[in-house]
Amino acid sequence: MCHGSRPQGQRDLITVLGHAAMILAGEFVRAIGTQVNDRTFGVQFRASFLKATAPRTVEGIEKYLGFAMIRGMGAVYATTLVRARGEAVFEVIEQEPHRLRELSQDRPKACGADHRRLG
Repeated sequence: MCHGSRPQGQRDLITVLGHAAMILAGEFVRAIGTQVNDRTFGVQFRASFLKATAPRTVEGIEKYLGFAMIRGMGAVYATTLVRARGEAVFEVIEQEPHRLRELSQDRPKACGADHRRLG
């Protein structure tokens, strides 16, 4: 169950009911299904299909990386990386992980773990 999803074209948040292996903070979720009005819980979206993709906004990327996706990286370090690299942070992590050290003067141990794990 996803809480706080905002369907395209709607202003208010809505609860999405469905099955997915894992949906992490900051991910974008595409859902196909029907909107229902539950007697107890109100308006919900019952999904027959869910697909999670990496976030596309700076705020979403910060949440995604700060959600312990990479050992040694927490919310503060994720924010530092995203502020320095913006939406290109995934490219740096995937293609040039050694560049993480440039931003890790305060966190050499954690960044070293990231570099070994990713590089």
